[in-house]
Amino acid sequence: MSFIKNKKEIIVSSLLYKTLLALSVSAVLSTTSQASELISSKTTLSQTDSLVVSVLFDTSVQGDLYLATLLPATSNLLFINSNMQLTATATPYKTNTLFSGNYDLFTIPASGLTAGEYPLYELFVKSGASPYDANNWLEGTAGLHSITFTVLSSSSSSSSSSSSSSSSSTTTTTTDDIAAGKALYLTHCQDCHGTTYRQATSVSETRHAINIDDGGMGYLSFLTDAELTSIANYMTSLVGTSTSTRPVR
Repeated sequence: MSFIKNKKEIIVSSLLYKTLLALSVSAVLSTTSQASELISSKTTLSQTDSLVVSVLFDTSVQGDLYLATLLPATSNLLFINSNMQLTATATPYKTNTLFSGNYDLFTIPASGLTAGEYPLYELFVKSGASPYDANNWLEGTAGLHSITFTVLSSSSSSSSSSSSSSSSSTTTTTTDDIAAGKALYLTHCQDCHGTTYRQATSVSETRHAINIDDGGMGYLSFLTDAELTSIANYMTSLVGTSTSTRPVR
């Protein structure tokens, strides 16, 4: 997509960038009323997300709209023209346009974008006037607005997705395991140990009791370690509510 991928040897003087940066700092200190604001529902994007940007206007504004950005790890300011192409030349995104309310700017898939930060600058200027002269800014020195997007790498996105999937899978497995452990406990353990039995939270203790036939538990030798683990998971979910002191029969 030309917005980011068309990086053909575009160079802007560092002086221009420093000037806009200084004006941006000045804007923070200015008491001029702000008429517009860059809006996006999501500023940290995975490779499967889209960069969605709009401008919210408190009052109607008519003039030229300029948009500019920086590519990751660069200081060369690039303007976005009406064809969504990047250029070093100060070119308006929209010319002599009346804006009011919420205005959708663009939606760009993050797929394939270089990982890093993408600041987006927005400025309204008198129609046909130079954006380099702050006297032409329709909102005064408070009129330079910005928002920064962070695009994650493919590996970061995959890792996040995998972690989420793994977490979901673990939760599902644990829930199923507890249900299985409950069925085993009610069938083989509850008659002797009551509704809850703290020692059953330890697979090794339960296995040891079976091996030495403690209280006649030797007949449970058919239970596998996986089944004892299920019983332990079920009992762990109950311990603390009530603990049986009923002796082993």
